Amino acid sequence: MDGKIISFLHLNMKIYNITFIVENSVENDFLDWLKNEHIQKLQETNCFGKARLTKICAQQDPNSKNYSLQLEEKDNLLATYLKDFAPKLKHEIMIKFANRVLFFETELEHLHDF
Repeated sequence: MDGKIISFLHLNMKIYNITFIVENSVENDFLDWLKNEHIQKLQETNCFGKARLTKICAQQDPNSKNYSLQLEEKDNLLATYLKDFAPKLKHEIMIKFANRVLFFETELEHLHDF
C-alpha cells in the first residue's frame, strides 16, 4: 500500500534533463566546474531536489564526451527556475566554455518507479 501512495505522490513530478556535449580538451575542467560550482548553484535555487549526473555511453564524436544532468523538480517550481534562474546560469556556461561545451534541455515527466 505505501508503494502505491509514494508513486501517486510523485506522478506529476518533472525531471529537468540537461545534455552536455563536451570537447575532450575541456572535459576535466568542465566536470570539476559542474560538480563543484554549477550543480550547487542549481540546488541553491530551491527549485530542485535530487540531482543525478550520468555519462552517456553512446558517443557520436571521438573528440567529445556526452553527459546528462537530471534534476528532480521540487514543489512544482520548474517554471520558476526556467523564468527566474535559467537564463543567467545558461549564460555562465556559454561564457565559461564558449563552443567547447554545447547543451540542450529536455523536460521529462516522471510516470512510475518499478
